[in-house]
Amino acid sequence: MKKSFLIIIAAILILIFGFYTLNNSKTTRTGDSIGSNLEKITIKVNIPCSGHASLIQSYLMQAGVSDVKFRTPNLFDIYYDPSKISKEQIMNINIFQEYPAKIMN
Repeated sequence: MKKSFLIIIAAILILIFGFYTLNNSKTTRTGDSIGSNLEKITIKVNIPCSGHASLIQSYLMQAGVSDVKFRTPNLFDIYYDPSKISKEQIMNINIFQEYPAKIMN
C-alpha cells in the first residue's frame, strides 16, 4: 500500500510540474519576438506569493494583452497593442482590485 501511495503522489507531482512548465512556456517570449508594434509596461503586483502569477497572467491575457512575462517576486512585463487596449484599461482589470498593482516604467 505504501508503494502505490508513493507512486500516486509522484504522478500527481509530475502532472503539476508539467502543467506549470507548459503554462509558463506560453508567457516567456521577449518583446523582439512578438512584434514591433507592441508596447511594453512593467507592473508590480502585490501578490502573496509567486503561485498567484498564473492567475494574474490569465486575467491579463483574457483582457486582450499580447503577452505577459512574470519575473520573481512580483513583476510582470506586459506586451500589448495600444490600438486594442490601453495602459489604463490594463490597470483597471478586476484582479487588481484584490491584488493592487502599479506601473514601474
